[in-house]
Amino acid sequence: MSAPVLDRLLARPLGALALLACAVAAVRIGYLTAPEPLWDERVWLEAGELLAGGESPYAHRLYNYPPPLVQLAAAAESGGWTAALVAAQRAVNLAGVVAVAALAASFAPWRPRGRLLLALAAACSPIVGHALSFGNLSPLIAAAALGALALERRRPAASAVLLGASVAVKPLALGAGLFLAGHRLVSGPRRPRPWAALGWPLATALLLVPGLALLPGMLARVAPAYYDPHHLSLKRALSGLGLEVPPPVIAAVVVVAAVVLLRRRPLAERETMLVAPVVSLLALPIVWAHTLVFTLPLQVAALARLVERARAHGAERRLERRVALEVVGVVLALAAIHGSAAAGVINDWPAGVQVVVSLLPTLAPAALLAYVLGARAPAAP
Repeated sequence: MSAPVLDRLLARPLGALALLACAVAAVRIGYLTAPEPLWDERVWLEAGELLAGGESPYAHRLYNYPPPLVQLAAAAESGGWTAALVAAQRAVNLAGVVAVAALAASFAPWRPRGRLLLALAAACSPIVGHALSFGNLSPLIAAAALGALALERRRPAASAVLLGASVAVKPLALGAGLFLAGHRLVSGPRRPRPWAALGWPLATALLLVPGLALLPGMLARVAPAYYDPHHLSLKRALSGLGLEVPPPVIAAVVVVAAVVLLRRRPLAERETMLVAPVVSLLALPIVWAHTLVFTLPLQVAALARLVERARAHGAERRLERRVALEVVGVVLALAAIHGSAAAGVINDWPAGVQVVVSLLPTLAPAALLAYVLGARAPAAP
């Protein structure tokens, strides 16, 4: 493809998105064509088999998601279209990768070619690779939640449906939704009214109605039989210190603390896309490397600010100590986040060391958020 043709294609948003989608599909073709179900796919397919056979899907020791996904798997099992469901799920999940990568790249004020390369780098990052290697739906759920946050004030009905649906399938963004509602009520702006921030629970509830009979089994797994201790959440860290705090308590403290800390700072739509995922991440009882896909826009925003700062000082032919420290800090934070894809290497380390190291990728997005928000003036109410 010649440079003029590429530039014309990138000048059109749909053209740039199509080019990114083709590139991502080519790079991730192994995910799309894997002959057997991947780890997480096997879990919900097996849980679907239980449901299709009249048993509770929550008898499966690894299935912890809300009912909609397993109900779909059960229908596919009964109808004989399981293979088609897996293929469609992978295609939609990869579309989620493209959407998250494109949204992330939009936070870099660079030329179209630079944004395309940045989006492709995000789509090929270790945390995205971690999600796809396990067949995990985090990219799709993150894309829906980020889309909801982006549309919250302009398209409140669509925003509420997107966020509510994402929580009903996998509650990755539950903390984000609770923070959004609390912050909009406490800090505004009051116009337009926060219908999306307050309406998403209704969308979630409506999507859970068909599986109402299954909810007691799901809720009984607040402390599920299977909790791998080698994840990256605050719950794991506190447990490692001998503090067994119930996950709902941790989530409530995180959300309330975030609302209080930011009560005097109205957030613009794009700032909400940076803040809410961090709140959600800290509130979750289980965090894996692929959970961090939700923070890709924040990572790009931090990188873009760092490049802008370095360029400004480079033009002056000097690099202040503060900027040098920023470079080290941002690079270490990104390394911690993407290095979490190999977090299993710490499983045999001393327990105290595991606690400290496992917290690094979980707290790194919060550090990046402080760095980015410190450079931005509060949004106008």
